[in-house]
Amino acid sequence: MKKALLIGFSMLLVFLFCACGGNLRQADVDLKKFYDKLKTQFDIPDQEAVKKEDIEALFPGMEKIKLKQSVLMVAKDRDFSNEILMVEAENEEDSAKIAEIFEAHRDSLQDKWSTGFADQLKLVNDAVFKANGKYAILAIDPSSDRIGEEFDKLFKK
Repeated sequence: MKKALLIGFSMLLVFLFCACGGNLRQADVDLKKFYDKLKTQFDIPDQEAVKKEDIEALFPGMEKIKLKQSVLMVAKDRDFSNEILMVEAENEEDSAKIAEIFEAHRDSLQDKWSTGFADQLKLVNDAVFKANGKYAILAIDPSSDRIGEEFDKLFKK
């Protein structure tokens, strides 16, 4: 099931990369500034940056990908699943790899919260993933949909 979802998700990404090219522009986005804007715009719980030494454990394969920038924020209190993960990869091929890593991470969170934590599982199930060119975001937050809309606005003409 997870493999089928991952394949479908990857195909959706390829479609989005091809189909959206005419309507969207590749902008230079400062992901840290964008995250700071999101913090003021939405009631995002306390988060902390993922430590460099923890990246590979949380996101296997990410350390092998060259990233121009990343903002990887997770809940300070590990009893919650709120996360905002954003990256700018060197190229679209690496961005597609990031999409697979984010999907695998989301799957692991679904497994983690599936044993009696319905509110956290719902947050993960309602997570929003968006990609635009070399940029990608995974938002696990009660405001995920609106965060995704703000991400899209970064690339509108």
